Amino acid sequence: KREENSHHSEYPWIKRIEVGTPVKNWEELLRKIGQATHNHRGPSLGMAKPRFASPVYVSVYKDKKGYYPVITLLTTAALKKAIINEKEQEKFIKKILGG
Repeated sequence: KREENSHHSEYPWIKRIEVGTPVKNWEELLRKIGQATHNHRGPSLGMAKPRFASPVYVSVYKDKKGYYPVITLLTTAALKKAIINEKEQEKFIKKILGG
């Protein structure tokens, strides 16, 4: 296990991956993700100027039970840490995963 503060890097690495509760159709999941991004926008989830990619990556996994949201949380590059609100990131993640 790599500790976030144990190695300075200007590149992000995976901090954790979580899988949420399944939904029956992809349109429902897409609406859920869209609403979460609308409600929780801000510098902690990325911005255009200055350019800063979101450290929260959302993808979807499908099986016979439905569509699962998958969240990959990356560490944040050291230069951008001052603008990051981890509580806001966690609220966004919880909303998508089923909270």
